[in-house]
Amino acid sequence: MGSEERYTYKFEKQGLPTESTENVMSNEVWIDVGNSLKMGCFDHHQGNGISSSFSAVLNHPEYLANLRKSFDAGEEIFVHMHEYPDIDCVSAFWLIRQYLELTADEFQALNSEGGVLSKLEEYVNSIDEGRNKEVSFPTIYAIFCKLGAGKPGNAHETHRTIADKGLKLIDFAVARLKENTDTDLFTTDFERELSQEFHDECDRIRQQDNEIYEKEKANGTIDIRNLNVWTHSHELKEVKTAIWNKVSEGHDGYAYARKEGCVVTAFPQYVRDDEGSFTKVMISVNRDIDKDGVYDLTPVASLIEQMEQIEEKRLFIETGKYRRDYSKCRADKSQFSGKPFSVTSDPWYISESGDVTDSPREFSLIRYEDILEVLRNNGSNVKKSLGISYKWNSDRNKSVYSDDYARNNIPLTYWEEDIRKWKDPESGAGAQMTEDAVRIIYAELDASLIRHNTEMLKAICMNVVGGTYHECCDEQFLFPDYRTCIYADLNYVIILTCSSGQSDLGEENALRLYLDTANGDSYRNSRLVKDIIELLDLRSSMLDISDDISKTAINDRKKIEKFNKRVLELSTQYQKVGIRNNYIEKSLCSFLIDKYELDRIRDSVTDEVSVLVGEARDRMVSKFNTLSAIAVPFILIATIFQMGFIKFKELISIDGVGASAVGWVIVAIIITVVTLYLLKGDGK
Repeated sequence: MGSEERYTYKFEKQGLPTESTENVMSNEVWIDVGNSLKMGCFDHHQGNGISSSFSAVLNHPEYLANLRKSFDAGEEIFVHMHEYPDIDCVSAFWLIRQYLELTADEFQALNSEGGVLSKLEEYVNSIDEGRNKEVSFPTIYAIFCKLGAGKPGNAHETHRTIADKGLKLIDFAVARLKENTDTDLFTTDFERELSQEFHDECDRIRQQDNEIYEKEKANGTIDIRNLNVWTHSHELKEVKTAIWNKVSEGHDGYAYARKEGCVVTAFPQYVRDDEGSFTKVMISVNRDIDKDGVYDLTPVASLIEQMEQIEEKRLFIETGKYRRDYSKCRADKSQFSGKPFSVTSDPWYISESGDVTDSPREFSLIRYEDILEVLRNNGSNVKKSLGISYKWNSDRNKSVYSDDYARNNIPLTYWEEDIRKWKDPESGAGAQMTEDAVRIIYAELDASLIRHNTEMLKAICMNVVGGTYHECCDEQFLFPDYRTCIYADLNYVIILTCSSGQSDLGEENALRLYLDTANGDSYRNSRLVKDIIELLDLRSSMLDISDDISKTAINDRKKIEKFNKRVLELSTQYQKVGIRNNYIEKSLCSFLIDKYELDRIRDSVTDEVSVLVGEARDRMVSKFNTLSAIAVPFILIATIFQMGFIKFKELISIDGVGASAVGWVIVAIIITVVTLYLLKGDGK
């Protein structure tokens, strides 16, 4: 069997989860896919500090030990690469072949020969990071981008063509580096040397893409404008951006836009239409300009992933099934660990440095116009955010405020992380908080976040509380108007409102008056918070009464009287809670009364006290009846003595007091003792 025949390609969907490579066979290798770096698997998307799959192979040849044994035994080698393999993927496979096919000494010589492999590693890493992508003339990268283009046949044949011809291209690059390690692979025009073997690719570079780019600029297919983009330090900066409004006829138009100074490009490969096709688009940062990796597309990607989940839930309602797998999430130690990316096995891709976002493997349900709307409105997602922690102090019978939270002008995805850290008792920001505290959070959001109406606001609330959009329970949400959302459970009250104005609280904001406070008091003293606290206090007070009732003896009349008084006071207070001045205030109170089950708790406590009072009353009546029954004989005897029918004989005298008087004293003592005993409740 010849060397070429030893390898069988398996082309996988990009971004496969770790489970795909749990049991790697000794005669197979996974390259740039599989989300693992271990024996037989070379992927670098787990945040392990390795820049490319090529670097993973070069730095960890020990993970090829099993494969080497299988190769030496003459076994067939199965090579797993992602569909449309890129230059990093093909270069890594090229290096693996060198390791398998060369002797140990030959491979060592290649690795040390004038720094050839280190030069190739530098080149591959730079391209994989989005740097130095020169495509206007036949560079190595430009030719690689044309491999398989315009070839008829099925997808597998296209992937195989890219892999096979890509290996030859890497062979050529290494040969040039061996001749001269100073060869500039980034900018050297190799048309003369490669025009014969790569004639079609060179022809496409010279004659097609540049002309297409210029034409699309002229006819308005490309929208070049300045847009706000977030930085990793949570600042907004205006950058030059190129957006294709529809699928381009060329393959590398984004590279031409980068040469003209565009920092961000949005380049679609497929656009969803009414016939059922789906959207695939790549949004990326020009690392030739952003050399320090300042800009971050994570806020854009997270919003789009939120929208994707909303669209999928709508599809589920219609068809009864999801397109992506929600039973196996991408939760790991990489950039996919947090929501919303961790919810599904196939989220929107976001690079470790946040400079590239791409569609899921199954492509996107979202219309391309909506994706562009996210990018164009990538402004201050959370304009203003305030929060407090509420806790009921049973000993002092009052509520306690703590841990004020305030953030302004922050991307939504970072705000959600911020809130979760704030509420986490073990994190630095929330170390003072307790598990049983209720968080009351208000946030004013940019109006662009309601592009999917109330569904987006619901998704944001679920991310904050730690759930997912698919776990949304409609009963937990109140929408006083189309731009205001209130979520409530026993741990959170979240108030989100959207405003398009520049002021903190625009006129169109339904919560404006509700949040206004006299004399410039803080958020915690606003009517909104006071109403919420009043209802929480009411609930806590009633639960405390119920708890105290369970610990109280039925014969403790004083405590029972206090319970009855407390319940009457709370009932009076409860009658007032529903009386409010405006619609949103009344709506909120009614909503929270329902969420906190105040009606049920009040009825339960009232019934408990009523039963306790009734029991105490019945016991008291029973005691007096018993006392009356015991007192009758004594009264009868006293009457008989009083009428003189029976007389004590003065048999003895005590200090001059006759036996008759002593008898009356004894009778009085007995009656008093029995009466006190019965009233105390120790008898019947």
